[in-house]
Amino acid sequence: MIFLTLSYILNFNEPKVDKNEVTCLANTLYVEARGESLIGKVAVAKVVLNRVDDSNFPDSICDVVQDPGEFAKASNKKSEELVWKKVQSLSEFIIKYNDIIVDPTNGALFFHTSNIKPYWAEEFEKVAKIDSHIFYK
Repeated sequence: MIFLTLSYILNFNEPKVDKNEVTCLANTLYVEARGESLIGKVAVAKVVLNRVDDSNFPDSICDVVQDPGEFAKASNKKSEELVWKKVQSLSEFIIKYNDIIVDPTNGALFFHTSNIKPYWAEEFEKVAKIDSHIFYK
């Protein structure tokens, strides 16, 4: 009986997520980080969520990732279905538990792959390099 009660409480208090927001974040992870490690995917997701929390950016995940020129866009056709399912699950988990997931980027708002040097990189403080991405705030 105690187990059922505890299970009920835990499920009852589970954070709710907007499925559209999950899809927007998953699309971004699929395009920007699908070949990265778990920590690399979390880092990219945290940049998106850090922007949502920053008053200089839109206040929803979808608005942040759809901001013109900011993130690569995914087509509706996902060529790697297993990867797509994994980033969907990861995106939902990250959104649900964002407040308790450690940010490996230390609050980064920007990133790029290490094989390019964007014009704006000199304007910000480099805070992390994770997998093939360099993060800035």
